[in-house]
Amino acid sequence: MTTNTTNKEIVEETEAKSSSISIPKELKDITSTISEDDIRTLSQYVYAVSAGMRTKAIYEMRNKIHDEILPKFMGNKTLTSKEKSALLAKIDYMFGLDTQVPLWESVSNKYAVLAIRFSKQLIEEYDCKTASEKALTQIVANAFARVMEFSNTLGKCRNLEYARNEVNGYYSIISKELDRANRQFIAALTTLKQLKAPSLEINVKAKTAFVAENQQLNITQNNNENIEPK
Repeated sequence: MTTNTTNKEIVEETEAKSSSISIPKELKDITSTISEDDIRTLSQYVYAVSAGMRTKAIYEMRNKIHDEILPKFMGNKTLTSKEKSALLAKIDYMFGLDTQVPLWESVSNKYAVLAIRFSKQLIEEYDCKTASEKALTQIVANAFARVMEFSNTLGKCRNLEYARNEVNGYYSIISKELDRANRQFIAALTTLKQLKAPSLEINVKAKTAFVAENQQLNITQNNNENIEPK
């Protein structure tokens, strides 16, 4: 497959899937002076970043955004390379639920890839569509990454051949952080499961009634039945 063909397929894929990415109101206000094609390019770029694409086509798209689109945000003002990067970073954060850039930067570099992949797997597993659902996947992934990181650190502490007050204090802090991260992971994952659980419709037909104390009960007496007071 040629490079051109590959790039074309990537662009077609981003065009198809980026349409599902909603444009925040703040960005709509900012982009009111730029064309629909420019907004589409931004959406394609956001999807490509969120999908983890790192290809020539994506870098070409990024260059187009740098050179042609970002200056329009500032009324065609000439921007320095640093200003363009800062503005594009703001866009990455504005689309943070899709690009997952905030999640990437919220955990250590060692576990960032794990957190991003786990969040995307949760989105696919639970078919997350709304902002609240996507936010929960990132909270779950963030907590899971911290559980792994603190568990790793705790394991290294146990392998120390000596113990000092400083080491014991650090060991205690890591243990508490591990416990906190684990509780946050379980709470966020449970909330996500409850949010995605199908609603239940229950129809109850009962032959037995439970009467509370001091509640009046009206009984229709059968004419053929004699009821004597006790």
